[in-house]
Amino acid sequence: VRFEESFKVDGTEMDSWHTLRNRVEVELDLDTDLRPVLSVELHSLLAEYRPVLQEKLRFCGGFTYKASKKHVYRLLYINQLPIQYLSDPDEHIISLGYQHRVPRKKKKK
Repeated sequence: VRFEESFKVDGTEMDSWHTLRNRVEVELDLDTDLRPVLSVELHSLLAEYRPVLQEKLRFCGGFTYKASKKHVYRLLYINQLPIQYLSDPDEHIISLGYQHRVPRKKKKK
């Protein structure tokens, strides 16, 4: 679950809204450095004095590659479907990620 707050300034007026993102992700831990990843994410728009709007839905699939203990790469294909505004187009997104893990220093006894 992730909560986001957004602002948009138009001239002298400012509009704000909140988005609640719920995601379920499965990453299979295989005996290889390449791990398949599947996830589903629902974006809900929370605005003042309005009911909760289910805005969009994302289906993701891809791989995580652990090159070493410190370096992890991720490649995802994301299909984003509109729920609330059906005139919005379906979006096809490629996501590339990199993670550098810093090892913790061992405490001396």
